[in-house]
Amino acid sequence: MPVAYIFSYSTEEVQRSRLSRIAMHNEISDMLPDGAVHLGVIKCEQWMPPPGYLERRYSGVHPLIQEAVLQDPRASQAITRAVDTIMDVLSSWKGRHGVAQMTSCKLGTHRSAAVAELIANELKGYGVSVRVKHMHRRRRPQDPY
Repeated sequence: MPVAYIFSYSTEEVQRSRLSRIAMHNEISDMLPDGAVHLGVIKCEQWMPPPGYLERRYSGVHPLIQEAVLQDPRASQAITRAVDTIMDVLSSWKGRHGVAQMTSCKLGTHRSAAVAELIANELKGYGVSVRVKHMHRRRRPQDPY
């Protein structure tokens, strides 16, 4: 069964450091099988951020942040499109080696991590094997992991 790989990252971190870009690229390349289909990046930077009092306590792996991110209609639309596209690719011969979807936001901690988790959860509901990697997520005090 092919695997869906979902990566979240910080645009700020990647823009600030060429070494960070190279390290991220290498880590992603090491995780993906040859021939995996790259679907591009869901850019979450322009979406409404979660309230500050939540951001200080939780990252995007927490349901409260995910709920806050979904308050922006662009988030749920992007998640639906991503899940539909991933399912289409995985069900075709093109997806036989897996598929990779990336999400980005300024810190790589809240919006992009939440969207990555929400996509992964929906795919798991369809029985898809999913691997999620948050490249730059900063763990918050009340995160589950």
